[in-house]
Amino acid sequence: MKKTVTLLVAVLMVFASFLSFAGCGNHRGPGGGDKTKTQLNVFIYNGGYGTEWAAGVEERFEAKYANEHLEEGKTGVDVVFTPIKKNMSTNEIALGDYDVYFAENVYYDDLRSKGALLDISSIVTEQSSYDGKTIKSKLTAAQQEFFGVQENGQEHYYALPHYMGGSGLIYNKELFDEEGCYLIEGYQNNPALQYPKCFLGDWKESTISFTKTAGPDGISGNDDDGLPATYDEFYMLCNYISGELNQIPLTWNGYRYYNYTNQFIGALTAQNEGAENMLMNYTLCGSPTDLVKENEVPVNGIFNDSQMMESVTLSDNNESRKLLQRQVGKYYALSFMETIQKNLDSWTNSELVYDNGYSHTDAQSAFLRGGTSTDFPKTIAMLMDGVWGMNEAKGDFQEMERTMGEEYSMNNRDFGWMPLPRAIGSEGISRNVIVDNLRSLCMVSSKVPEFKKALALDFVQFCNSDAELVAYTQSTNTIKGLKYTLEENELSKLAPYGRSLYNFVQSTNTDVVYPCSHATTYVLNTSSFSEPNMYQATIGSTDYQFPMDAFKKGISAIDYFNALK
Repeated sequence: MKKTVTLLVAVLMVFASFLSFAGCGNHRGPGGGDKTKTQLNVFIYNGGYGTEWAAGVEERFEAKYANEHLEEGKTGVDVVFTPIKKNMSTNEIALGDYDVYFAENVYYDDLRSKGALLDISSIVTEQSSYDGKTIKSKLTAAQQEFFGVQENGQEHYYALPHYMGGSGLIYNKELFDEEGCYLIEGYQNNPALQYPKCFLGDWKESTISFTKTAGPDGISGNDDDGLPATYDEFYMLCNYISGELNQIPLTWNGYRYYNYTNQFIGALTAQNEGAENMLMNYTLCGSPTDLVKENEVPVNGIFNDSQMMESVTLSDNNESRKLLQRQVGKYYALSFMETIQKNLDSWTNSELVYDNGYSHTDAQSAFLRGGTSTDFPKTIAMLMDGVWGMNEAKGDFQEMERTMGEEYSMNNRDFGWMPLPRAIGSEGISRNVIVDNLRSLCMVSSKVPEFKKALALDFVQFCNSDAELVAYTQSTNTIKGLKYTLEENELSKLAPYGRSLYNFVQSTNTDVVYPCSHATTYVLNTSSFSEPNMYQATIGSTDYQFPMDAFKKGISAIDYFNALK
């Protein structure tokens, strides 16, 4: 029955994505639009970020060209979006009929070398008439270095970042606020003070003053105050939620647990390593000092200085990549997940998190509906997902609002993005890190007809104008992969989750790592640098790609770490 319901929901979601374009007269696929207008054929990866944002872009861009004549006998422009949940290969893009692509998991250098992309340097480096800025100014230094390739002594751009990905935890702030799931200063010396509700009863009404701990970023007064900063604090939180509150601390997608848990392990690695060390995994450049000697065993979960290698200088080769598998942050990430596995029955809805019938949308639905009915009797505190998770659950929000009341709408539910905790051995790292792991690009095809080149370039420049970047965030409650800010009146249009994510990414104490590099080893093996492939190990005669499969068999984190390929 569950799989039937899941299939029905999936069909309805696909149908809804097509309806979002139907009002604009589109008929999916190149050549399927309004023949009386010049057609701009645009491919869009239709995943967790949906298509509503694209429908808005379409309407606004077409209005600009309503009276333009770009072809003989035609007036106006019809932006024909084709939303498909499909990773386009390099050959498909090189040979395809689309003018513009918004794609996911595509490889920039590969596409360039195949001649699949149009040079878009003019709209990146020149001041835009839309906002008076260059798109280049909205790219980080790392993005400029990656996308701005040098050819004949000049800088050329062939693509731009699209949306920002990233894996982590979404938390039910309603539960945290209601039940006082926050640590307070002084709890270390007085365990009774761990959680406000424990010693204050109805803690929100109490006149007794207390101060939440500073949280993962170590700075008081931020969104993450009271949230677990260390692994031990996270485990304490899980025990409080499962024991004292009799609720479920954590869930994740059972159908694709391997990808979701591996991506989460990558996020934990980055949080323990810091941005500079994490980036070395892609650039193969730098001098890491955090590499553990082979076959060492941590003492009380921590490696001491005598167990670390001397500083090494990396080179663009597989030997450096092998060395980087000794990063201590990788061990700490594995040890966290090993602990989760050991406590699976009490900390998760364990019958589902490895269930092939429990999809990402099922997990999202359980997270939203927890504690609201006999079908979902317990509240789930945290969801392991990507930043797109709440936008992907938009249909569930709408259904709950329709059947249960306006208080269950996305704008009236309070969920937040949770900065990840760190191992005790990583206390020197205080900045939060998120890895943009989707390799999502906006590109113009080199096959675009000559008479449409200026139109396609203008469309990309339009989509990356400040107003459209803001509109994208307001539509999806997620972030584009560029630098931009929202004013308070613009932030007010976000759901609480969207504001939480925006505040996290925009914080001066957050670093975003973009897994991009022109290192030859990376370019020739890009797919194997993704999180689903970065944590492979051979133990005995068994090859593992996903650590959770080993932990389920009782293999330890240290044995897995020492066997990383």
